[in-house]
Amino acid sequence: MTYGDFTFEDGEIKDVLDAFAASNTLKVLILGGAMEYTTEGTRASGDGWTTWANTILMISYWRFIMCKSGFKVPTMDSYTYGLKAKGDDVLMNFPISAKTKVDATINKYMATNKDP
Repeated sequence: MTYGDFTFEDGEIKDVLDAFAASNTLKVLILGGAMEYTTEGTRASGDGWTTWANTILMISYWRFIMCKSGFKVPTMDSYTYGLKAKGDDVLMNFPISAKTKVDATINKYMATNKDP
């Protein structure tokens, strides 16, 4: 099966779907198994799917900000800014000359406090 630029071998899609289904069950062992609990149908902070989803969200948020700040999306042939994300941790680099513009874009599009 082909999806975009990716080709999947037989069984790979099933493996991904099985992993996703299994992630709906969280089993926690405490004190070497002396206590345990299992939850169904929920995700917990720190599990792989939460980290993956937060990573995708952070990349999307910051690419939006950089686009609105006038940067082109980086490609292998054209470096305009750097962005690394894992979960909700983000590291970015861009020319210092663009800092004022990036700060203004952040202030325009992102919440700067928790008030509605």
